[in-house]
Amino acid sequence: MICLVLAIEVRAGITESPEKCVSIYGEPKFTRKEDDGGVIHGYEPAFEGFGKCIVMALFREDKAVSLRYKNPARAAFTPDEFALIATLNELSLGKKLVKVGPSPDKTKEIWSAADNSAYMIVHTGQAIVEVMTQEEAVSIIKQMTPDSNRKRPVQAAEADDGSKFKTMKLAHGVTVDLPKSWWLPDKDMNEAVETAGQAAAENSGIEIMPDKHGCLVWAQSMPRTTYASIRLTRVTPPLGTPDEIAALTAAELKEMGDHAHQLLRNMRPANGLEVKDFTGCSLTTIGGQPAVGHRYRRTGQKGDVVVADYQISRLGDTIQVTLAYRESEAVLWKPVTERMIRSIKFSE
Repeated sequence: MICLVLAIEVRAGITESPEKCVSIYGEPKFTRKEDDGGVIHGYEPAFEGFGKCIVMALFREDKAVSLRYKNPARAAFTPDEFALIATLNELSLGKKLVKVGPSPDKTKEIWSAADNSAYMIVHTGQAIVEVMTQEEAVSIIKQMTPDSNRKRPVQAAEADDGSKFKTMKLAHGVTVDLPKSWWLPDKDMNEAVETAGQAAAENSGIEIMPDKHGCLVWAQSMPRTTYASIRLTRVTPPLGTPDEIAALTAAELKEMGDHAHQLLRNMRPANGLEVKDFTGCSLTTIGGQPAVGHRYRRTGQKGDVVVADYQISRLGDTIQVTLAYRESEAVLWKPVTERMIRSIKFSE
């Protein structure tokens, strides 16, 4: 049986309101409005047995999307202090955070919720711990990498041709048109998501196949109060040759769909999500190549999310395309995702 490779795309938030933060950390010592509309509240909590600590909470729409704990006089928090911070973060998120590994430059440790919806960054050699939603993570994780790898808009520095889309020439002869206003998470964010995604699958009892995955591009919508995304990944060995995929029978597609649905049903509850309306697998053509696609809806913090996954067969590899958007924003993003999938082309 040919087995599909499943992609993971999730979002969530930190639940604290300003009032909840006051009940935990006391009245804010200062408040500062950011240029992007966010508001930072600074606290100096007096926890028993805890050294001097400054807590900064970034709020958007009266919800904390990141928390930063810092003791400027120390090189590290004590084990007891770190345990208290980790507990506060887990209470805020309503889920456990697990260490997934060091940053590529070895200066920070990355922790993640099982569903990739939130991250905790522990700085090495400094008493700084940060927790943030997946949306906000880029603004901090970007500090780990050179300027060229930081969060960046899709639009390149060139003359405006009037189009709202930019053709991206990716590795391995793949091109796709992306909205110029969307942003691209950096390589450290991508690595953290992939590591946490693998952990979520393994924690759900799903065997990880020894395939090689390489993210070609990952883009998300702007403004950040909305949600839509696209992710293209190269997978080897391939799902099957183009001739094999094009020749799949209805019975084989049903078997593939049943298998994919079961994997999703096993994985999503462990992530705190529920899969709805799985459509099964069907054949289509993308960029002149045969592809297997399936769709489903899943729950989300701000409403259901529509997900479409395509496995495009080429000689030597499979290009996996995962598109998602919040169902309530379908009028915005459904035409955009359809435009992006139609734009995919191959030169190899």
